[in-house]
Formats: sequence, structure tokens, C-alpha cells
Amino acid sequence: MVEARPANPRGHNNLGKAYYEAGALDSAQAHYRLAVERAPHYPEAWNNLGLVKFHLGDWDGAVLAYERALEQDPRLAATWYHLGLAHQQGNDLEQAVLAYARAAELSPSDAAIWYNMGMAPKRAGAAERALESFAEVNRLSPDFADGWLETGRAHLHLGQVDRAVQAFERVLELRPGDREARAALREAR
Repeated sequence: MVEARPANPRGHNNLGKAYYEAGALDSAQAHYRLAVERAPHYPEAWNNLGLVKFHLGDWDGAVLAYERALEQDPRLAATWYHLGLAHQQGNDLEQAVLAYARAAELSPSDAAIWYNMGMAPKRAGAAERALESFAEVNRLSPDFADGWLETGRAHLHLGQVDRAVQAFERVLELRPGDREARAALREAR
């Protein structure tokens, strides 16, 4: 119990989780801060503080918290992934790709990592680089329609109309009523 043992960082981390799950982000943040103040080498608390900061829109604060977690344990694939998301939201797309690449090294079968690793260069206009990641998404999770949708958009951006059409048709096989895919398919044809 935190009140009985105010120096207990694990108790503060657990309270932070409870507040986070209840949507009380300010209270969660306060408890995660207490946890890392009391135990600066506690990667889970640093990661959780990063999650709260991310959800509050504090991209730089999230990056710093994730980096502190990774200083303690660089094997945390989920933290590398979250670091990539924070960099991406802060428009540091190159750092986002580097973080996603590290996450993919640690968890190579996670399609969400590969998807976001494709979205960052796509936002920067590097469609060829994005396609490499989307190909891996489609290999790992062939029924993930968004992977095919972004594959089609990247092919269309590169002027590869036939490949774009194939990707958009795959989206429509998976989600027949998808308006974005239908519009993109009309544009491609």
C-alpha cells in the first residue's frame, strides 16, 4: 500500500497504471513521476510515464521518458516502438524509423511495428522505402487491410498503377465497403 510505504516505487507505478486505465492521466503521471523519482533505474515506470506523456500530447516528454527506460533495458521492443510513435508524432521521421527498426530487430514478427516503420517514410514522401516495410506487413499479416491500402497508395505515388490496383482490390476483398480503397481504386484507374 502506497500510503503505508510512501517510498515504494512499485506501488506508485501500480497506482499510475490504475489511474491510466481509468483515464485519469494527470493522476497517473503524478504516480509514475513518484515511481521514477524513488527508483530512477525502473524501466517499466519510465515507459509508463512515456505512455502518459504521449497520450497528453507531450511528444518531447514521451521521447525523454522512453529513452530513460531504454537506458535501463535496451531490450524492450515495445518501448522502442513507442519511442518511434513519439518521434513520428513530433515529426522527427528519421528518428522514428530508427526506433522502429530497433523494435523490429527485437520483435521481427510484429506487423504493427513494420506498419508504422512504413508510415514514417511515407509521410516524408519516401514511397519506395515505405514499400519495403509494407511488404513485410503484408507477409506477416496478409489479412490486415490497412497494410494493403498503404501499399496501394505507395505504388500509386510511384506511378506503379497496376500494382496499386492489385493492392486496392485486395483491400476490397478484405473490407468490401471500404470507401478509401474504392476512391483510391477509381483514382488509379
